[in-house]
Amino acid sequence: MPTEVSRRPAPGGTAVFEGPGFALRSRSEEALTRILATDAYSAAMAFVRGEVDVEGDLCAAIRYKTAHFARLTVQDGTGTLPLPALTA
Repeated sequence: MPTEVSRRPAPGGTAVFEGPGFALRSRSEEALTRILATDAYSAAMAFVRGEVDVEGDLCAAIRYKTAHFARLTVQDGTGTLPLPALTA
């Protein structure tokens, strides 16, 4: 798993966000964007409901979400994410 973050499409129409020590896999790019943009509680509930899978270190994913939530959701006030775009 990478030490930097990246987003990419995956087979079967899923989307993947890779962080240091973990990867989040969701059923769609829209669902992944929503999970990344939401608060930690809502992201945890999405995990419990099976909307996102965590591969690798679950604790690293939680630490990353907690540390980056404010920075990830404030860009230009629209709630968009300053994360790498999906690459083919």
